[in-house]
Amino acid sequence: MSLFNSGHGWLVLVVGGLLLVATPVVAYDRSELEQRLAERRAQIEARRVEREAERTAGENELAVSPIEETCRCTTRLSFSKPSLQWRSGELVFVPKVDVSIRSRGEERIAWTAQLAYTGTTGYESADVAVPAGVSFAGSQELFSGQCGDTYSFSGWQLPAVSLSGLTRRLVNGEEIDGRVQMQAKLSGCGEDEEKRAFDFTLMDFGNLKVRGWRSTR
Repeated sequence: MSLFNSGHGWLVLVVGGLLLVATPVVAYDRSELEQRLAERRAQIEARRVEREAERTAGENELAVSPIEETCRCTTRLSFSKPSLQWRSGELVFVPKVDVSIRSRGEERIAWTAQLAYTGTTGYESADVAVPAGVSFAGSQELFSGQCGDTYSFSGWQLPAVSLSGLTRRLVNGEEIDGRVQMQAKLSGCGEDEEKRAFDFTLMDFGNLKVRGWRSTR
């Protein structure tokens, strides 16, 4: 019996004059083994990072306010018809809003509706020196309730804003054009936001021409 390497990766065995060919000789490749181990370690690390991300996401979900999970609110906010009136000879703007909140859910969770608003005024005239406009802002609690309650109000009156400098005697045969821009946000049980502007004209004898609210950027 004789055993020798063919030189091409095969083992050749000669027994009693018979030629037997064995399976190919596979050389031990250490670099390939290390590469496989590195790939396995990378897979384990990727899975660990994935589990950590899932755990963090679960903690964040638990941190969400219960009112968002168990109480669903439908909220609507809009501006009512603008109001301008004379008080002691000076023009006054009275903001008004329409508010609707409908809450529903299984748990009686308490909530409070808050309104925050800001606004500015500006005037111009071709013949009359106009006063500077005014800025105003405020916030207030409108009403409180529990999940399942429904509230709807039209013409909710906010604090009056004095339009300093606009008086009955300011015009005499001329006109002054004015604009009020206002934005408001309702929060506490759902959220809604509104931004509008309206124009008005001050004429002789304190007569007023008021236009309706319109959308503005």
